[in-house]
Amino acid sequence: MDTPHLQSSIKLNANGKLYINGFSSSYDDTYPQQLKGILNQRQFQKIMDELNSVIQSYWSCGLCHYFGWLCSVPTVGLSFLCPKLCQQQAEEMAVEKISEFNDIVLGEYGIQMRLVKKFLTSYIEIYSFDHSNQQIEISNLDISTFDQKSENLKEYREEI
Repeated sequence: MDTPHLQSSIKLNANGKLYINGFSSSYDDTYPQQLKGILNQRQFQKIMDELNSVIQSYWSCGLCHYFGWLCSVPTVGLSFLCPKLCQQQAEEMAVEKISEFNDIVLGEYGIQMRLVKKFLTSYIEIYSFDHSNQQIEISNLDISTFDQKSENLKEYREEI
């Protein structure tokens, strides 16, 4: 049986509040028709809901942003560090969550997801990858960690 694969990458545009560096508070969760036969709509929706939820939970509050802007002149821009720290943590957690999705769910469908940042904007890209390029470093493999991740993977897949 021939497995369907993506013909081209899919862009999920930013649709939330943008930070100065282009990172967004949320990304489009509309099901792309190009994923039909690869990843079902329920799985896609769960992935995007979780990703957007992680970003929102680390996104800085409005008061933090206002403080950054209002105090920027007297603090010579140092007040921007407060919201920047929150945004940086939100971005790191989003990248970590995307990596988790790639390892646990998307990899078995032959697709991967990544955060792409451009000047003043960003988007999530879903693209095909070649299984033959994957390599595992056996000497650095920790079996106990692998067993625990396998159990977590089984539980996660059952939820989806």
